[in-house]
Amino acid sequence: MKKAGNRRKSGSLLSLSMAAVLLLSPLGGLASTAGAEGAAGQYATGYSSWQAVIDAEAQLNRQIGAEGFVLLKNGEGGLPYGTAVRDISVFGKNSVNPVYSGSGSSGGTPDNTVGILDSLKSAGFRVNPVLEGFYSDEEASGPARPSMGFSSYNYHSYFPTAETPQDKYTDAVKASYDDYGDAAVIVISRTGGEGTDLPRTSYVSQDDEGKVPESGNARVYPTFDEAADGGYVYYGGEGRTSDPHEHYLELDDNEEALINEVTARFDKVVLIVNSSNAMELDREIVVNNDKIQSVIFAPGAGQNGFDAIGKILSGAVTPSGRLTDTFAADFTQDPTWQNFGNNNIGVYLSDTAGNQYTLDDGTPYKNNFENGVFGVEYEEGVYVGYKYYETRGFTDGDAWYDAAVNYPFGYGLSYTEFEWMVGEARMDTPTLTPETKISVDVTVTNTGMYAGKDVVQLYFSAPYAPGQTEKSHVVLGAFEKTALLRPSESQTLTLSFDAFDMASFDAYDKDGDGHKGFELDAGSYDLYIGKNAHDAWKNGEKRTLTGTDQNIDNDLATGAEIKVLFQASTDEMEGHVLSRSDWEGTFPKAPAFEDLAKDEAWLKNLDMPLIEGATPDNAVINPGYDEGSPWYSAAAPAFAAQAYTQAAPIQLSDMTGLDYDDPKWDEFLSQLTVDQAYGLMEATQFQFNGIPELGIPVAGHSDGCAGLTGAWVGGGDALIKPFASDTKFSFGTETLVGCTWNKDLAHEQGVLVGEYGLWAHIVGWYAPGGNIHRSPFSGRNFEYYSEDATLSAYMLSEVVAGARSKGMVTFMKHYALNDQESNRDTNGVAVWADEQTMRENYFKVFEWAVKKGGSNGAMSAFNRIGFQWTGANYAFLTQLTREEWGFKGVVITDAHGAGEECMNANQMIRAGNDMSLDSREGTIARIVNSPEANTPTQLTALHNTAKHILYTQANSAAMAFVKDGSVTYALSDRAVTEASVRPGEAVDLTVSDGTEGARYIVLTGALPDGLAVTDGKITGTVADTAKAGAYTVGIAKLYPDAAAGQLYRNSATGGFGLGNTAAFTVTVTENGANAFASVGVEGMEKIGSIGSVDYYAFVLSDGTEYYYTVSNGGAGGAVSGQGVQGPEGPRGEKGDKGDPGEAGGGILVTIAVSLIVSLAVFAAATVAVPMLKEKKRERAVK
Repeated sequence: MKKAGNRRKSGSLLSLSMAAVLLLSPLGGLASTAGAEGAAGQYATGYSSWQAVIDAEAQLNRQIGAEGFVLLKNGEGGLPYGTAVRDISVFGKNSVNPVYSGSGSSGGTPDNTVGILDSLKSAGFRVNPVLEGFYSDEEASGPARPSMGFSSYNYHSYFPTAETPQDKYTDAVKASYDDYGDAAVIVISRTGGEGTDLPRTSYVSQDDEGKVPESGNARVYPTFDEAADGGYVYYGGEGRTSDPHEHYLELDDNEEALINEVTARFDKVVLIVNSSNAMELDREIVVNNDKIQSVIFAPGAGQNGFDAIGKILSGAVTPSGRLTDTFAADFTQDPTWQNFGNNNIGVYLSDTAGNQYTLDDGTPYKNNFENGVFGVEYEEGVYVGYKYYETRGFTDGDAWYDAAVNYPFGYGLSYTEFEWMVGEARMDTPTLTPETKISVDVTVTNTGMYAGKDVVQLYFSAPYAPGQTEKSHVVLGAFEKTALLRPSESQTLTLSFDAFDMASFDAYDKDGDGHKGFELDAGSYDLYIGKNAHDAWKNGEKRTLTGTDQNIDNDLATGAEIKVLFQASTDEMEGHVLSRSDWEGTFPKAPAFEDLAKDEAWLKNLDMPLIEGATPDNAVINPGYDEGSPWYSAAAPAFAAQAYTQAAPIQLSDMTGLDYDDPKWDEFLSQLTVDQAYGLMEATQFQFNGIPELGIPVAGHSDGCAGLTGAWVGGGDALIKPFASDTKFSFGTETLVGCTWNKDLAHEQGVLVGEYGLWAHIVGWYAPGGNIHRSPFSGRNFEYYSEDATLSAYMLSEVVAGARSKGMVTFMKHYALNDQESNRDTNGVAVWADEQTMRENYFKVFEWAVKKGGSNGAMSAFNRIGFQWTGANYAFLTQLTREEWGFKGVVITDAHGAGEECMNANQMIRAGNDMSLDSREGTIARIVNSPEANTPTQLTALHNTAKHILYTQANSAAMAFVKDGSVTYALSDRAVTEASVRPGEAVDLTVSDGTEGARYIVLTGALPDGLAVTDGKITGTVADTAKAGAYTVGIAKLYPDAAAGQLYRNSATGGFGLGNTAAFTVTVTENGANAFASVGVEGMEKIGSIGSVDYYAFVLSDGTEYYYTVSNGGAGGAVSGQGVQGPEGPRGEKGDKGDPGEAGGGILVTIAVSLIVSLAVFAAATVAVPMLKEKKRERAVK
């Protein structure tokens, strides 16, 4: 705010303006328990209660926010603010309603959220309450942003940002700015959701002009045919009236007006871009506008990830996030723009062909169940995101690149500075071979005055010749993130990757050697080490390796033959794939009518292979489909004639730990009847179905990339439903997790989801998502990590590995090429790409999850790969996934009832898809169990399906829930369930109901410090650190036969009712003496040296540190870091910027305005000087 009277200066050392980093305390129990597995396949928890797991998830998600938010811009006078700024006005309708996730089956706003305003307040800022109330009042400021997703109509056209027009701001609202004028924060938000891609135009019909759709409802737009007749008049929607051609990811008129208004009134302005999709940020208004000093990219942060926003502004967190997507300057010039969604870029224009296939005469084609078929072509080939922009920047020069890109892939700023020392590239073989492991050491030193983390990125550039296999100029090969480095501290990182990763898939035999497949070409392989995809090859360190021509015929991990599997799709794309040797001549074009018109023979390939007269409830496969196929079988395997009515000789627990090829599996499976095997396939209740007589447990599944959130949960005795309001937790979006560039955080997220599953009795997780941000307009980008396959593959495989260590079945999704929502479930949009594009850009993510993460589950996508639905694609699921990659898990469909037009369960089991999610009676998806359908081929496929399901379940946490005997958690009513005490007083509250040998555990809530559940009682002495309040816990009983690590039993062997806990409350009537401990100075620590400068830290009792430098003898140095009021020299003049005094003898010290906040840091630190006051005379401070 341009009002000097509102600027505050601090008057003490402890209120200096500071920058800091939040150090979260170690995650309880993970180090010693991750991957703990008993000899019999039992998985153990590392936590004492369900609440402890939830607390750990909350702690981790705060760290994900702290490391994931990306500082895009930070000019003079920008962040951090420290105590220089106290009173803040926060602008933007969505400031009171930020995007926490997305919408759809695994999205939604979580409960008990920490919003952006909450974060600022908790960080010590005073937030303008008038603005907050104004935006919260829909009558005053306009309707809230509606949800997007699960719509009856895809928002291909206008969708509102809900930003408030300037004419709604009253004089009373504007008058509040003066009282909260130290700085302004502007929040703009974009959402996304399942079933809907983001609008690429802003047209609305005459009837809809100016209207905002109600939350959760879609507006009805005219169809293309109705629009073409000219009977409608179209306008730009609210906020888009100046240009109806604008797309959703541009700023709208109201947002631009808001930015102009705020920057005219305030000196300090921060823009928060709250979106999991990249934004097209206007250069004049945002990127090059000096009146906006700082810009933060803040993807949806889940339940509490926004907690880091206030800390970033104050300086308690130093940003270390990096972009997972390129922020281009003009999305309409991206090569994916021409082939995405429904292709109606010019919505309602008569020359827009769309994406529906027609007969030669233009009649829309309908398959054998009278449904239309749609398609999309990946004409950009491998050149997605930075692979296009960096490659074209290399060929066309800096001027082209500078005009095309605002912020490159991997970009992100920090408050501190780092220097790197890059070592030589090392190979573990004498010459470069596909098996070679390549490594480069990089020593990172923090040379700034703020503690922080840095990310080192390594890109490779493979040899390319015009006319040969397409290759991006740079491809991410490896990356590592440092630990928290205090000023002067160093860490050596080792970046490693396999030479095979540099191979390209020659889908067209462009080198003419008769080989199609992965190849390493002869020539120089340049390695670039830098801060982002552009900096790496323009300014980074370069290392060069030399290779020779080598064809790769076998998978290096499994030894299986690598086959060309998708020739039909490759052939379809030949001649219209983008090439770096001719950008203009091969640049993608939107489909014309003639491109969508096909002959009938071609179109028939899109039909289901059914018998004549098939109906949705009797969709029997045509026998001709099986003849000569690789899945054909002349003889059926053995099934039991009758179901067991008591325990079968072989139980599923007997199979735990046996090899997949062990012959005992055939013996076990022969105990199943045909009906029972079919019953295992259906997951209508979101679960593994059980057969008690064979020891097969019912085990719950849960949907949601944000964790086990309580949405779409089912299965036996899964506890999340009765406890949903108390126990569900939502992580930040995968985009945010990706922006951390921290593999350890991703791994710990997986571990905690697995831990949660152990407590909630959920064994299957429909996640994580592994699709690619092919286009910024994909409605579901929030569920996926990045535009890049390597970054996505690292993050996905780490989450999977963590969850698998706790016995979770990870149904990675949506497998694969489900990179848009438009028409995904409208008879399965046909995705066309050549095999190089598929393998290098889209399959790699899932491949790593199988090979490196150990994924034992997948969810097939709605879409087709070429002609064939993914779930019925034998080449995809069996030849690639199972045979080449060695996958031995279970594949489940996406919701069958939604995509019934192309999804046939009889066909899918032949291909290697095992379970049918949400299948509904009377749909094509439903399996047909009849004499006509049960041919030897179908029964063989059914046998294989049962094996996939049961092998997976036998080696999962489901078996930790199975034990002979009945177990219940229900507690008898207790006469006394409450206690009221003061700190220092003892508690002796009985929770036992008298069951001999029973154990009692805390499922939900937490007790005050000093108390625990021991020997059937809440006992102990309330500690003096306890704070006043009521502490309510839910306590459950385990019967004597519940062994350690076996927290729950399946309902098939005893089960739960809904009365799972009894509530007990301990009320602490007053605060303990040390409930709010004062902060004192513990001492001083020397933390390192750079040259002649020594780095020190004041260490406070709460873990806070103040950094400063010491130079021995001579003149004092300049003040480091960003301060409001710096130190006063012995004879110097005090100034706003802390001007140093004249030279003095002895030691002069420069205070670094930098801070670390930690829960328990430096417990073992060496304190150089015990008290600050002992050295005060030697410092130019007061």
